[in-house]
Amino acid sequence: MFIESYEPSMGNHRRQVLVVPYKGGVNLYSRVTDGTKGTHNKWEPTNLDTLSGEIKDSENTTRKPVGVYVTAADMRAIDSKGYSPVLTTKAVSAHNKSIAEANADVIGIVTNFYSQVEMGDDQLEEYVIDNRATTSPLVVPVPTQTLDDMPQQSTKASAPAFNVSLATVPPMRLAERYIHRKVYGVEDFDIFDRARADHINVLIYGPTGPGKTTAVEAWAASRGLRMATVSGNASMESRQLFGGFIPDGNGGYGWIDGPVTDVVRNGGVLLLDEMNFISPKIYTTLYPLTDGRRTITLLDHMGETIEAHPDVTVFATMNPDYVGTTPLNFAMRNRFDIQLAWDYDDSVEEKLVDSKSLRTLVKQLRTEAAKGQYDTPISTNMLIEFVDFVNKLGYEFAVENFIAHFGAEEQASVRLVFQTHEYNIREDFGIAPEINNDTAETELTLAEELTAWVSQAKANV
Repeated sequence: MFIESYEPSMGNHRRQVLVVPYKGGVNLYSRVTDGTKGTHNKWEPTNLDTLSGEIKDSENTTRKPVGVYVTAADMRAIDSKGYSPVLTTKAVSAHNKSIAEANADVIGIVTNFYSQVEMGDDQLEEYVIDNRATTSPLVVPVPTQTLDDMPQQSTKASAPAFNVSLATVPPMRLAERYIHRKVYGVEDFDIFDRARADHINVLIYGPTGPGKTTAVEAWAASRGLRMATVSGNASMESRQLFGGFIPDGNGGYGWIDGPVTDVVRNGGVLLLDEMNFISPKIYTTLYPLTDGRRTITLLDHMGETIEAHPDVTVFATMNPDYVGTTPLNFAMRNRFDIQLAWDYDDSVEEKLVDSKSLRTLVKQLRTEAAKGQYDTPISTNMLIEFVDFVNKLGYEFAVENFIAHFGAEEQASVRLVFQTHEYNIREDFGIAPEINNDTAETELTLAEELTAWVSQAKANV
């Protein structure tokens, strides 16, 4: 059972009491908390006599007391740690859903619940408001054997761990094959290193496919940094970034951090990929992380406020021209002190694609796209794929696959451009130009006729 009380002299603090059944008896825990995380808000074991001396007559309950189910996992935690962090979290979460109710007899309420829990009173079930389907009773009967002594016959999967690491160091191969570029005269990784050292947020914007995301991944790999990527989409919810409560596999619930929270707690690189797909309503939680405060507040986790790890670097990427995106508002965009325009780079593509004729063709298509002839972007990745397919599946397949990326109304025009450059592209790849046999025979016949006519003319002279 969970009870919270308050009186004006407590300011922004609240007294919280937890009454827990334990091995035929009752454990009492209490704390006076401001809702943040820290040792000053730690739950401490207590007893009725101590609480009677601490709870003031002027205190009133803030909401109707609530009950939550005690699971076997909670019992194990109490055995090993003296209390169950998951149980206290469940209790606070349930209390936040309860109705407001001011009752002045706080110590009387605690005492009554103590007696009911001790007796295993079934009426306590009415205080459970989390509506979870479960067969576990609120008051756990005293086991005749400890869990360690009981035979292990079940093959049920174990409960998920709640300290799951969502960030990982990208594979080194990304760094090894990465082609550097200069932005405003400075090499890309030098910019990223300065951003990391000075806690500067970096926004990289440009068309699809020039390597915005790859650049950040390669840099993190080369520096051995943990990295979490959040791929923006219009249906994204806050819990996908920051975390939420999930079933613990034993009938209860536990909190699991999202990718943003993981990096904020433990350090590393946070990449908000295609950020202009993320709903602006989520920005409000990101504001304090991306300004001088460098914190996030988890409203769904008892309002926990987390100060960012000293080694956190925030990147965001976006394509401003994508359909369905929302331009970053000024408040968010202004939080990125470094903003890098990241377009297709000839010097990078020269190192990735040997065929000068193919690069010339692509440059022509991009020029025409800029004039509005094509809506389809021609990415660096399309060039790399073309080269790979020529070598593995042949020139014709590579051309048709390239053309297939374009809209139906664009394909005829693109095919004509390929026909114009075909001879030179084939030559670059060391592929002999195709000869049309019908055309060749026709040309041979004309040549023979011309030769015969010339011979006849000479004879007449």
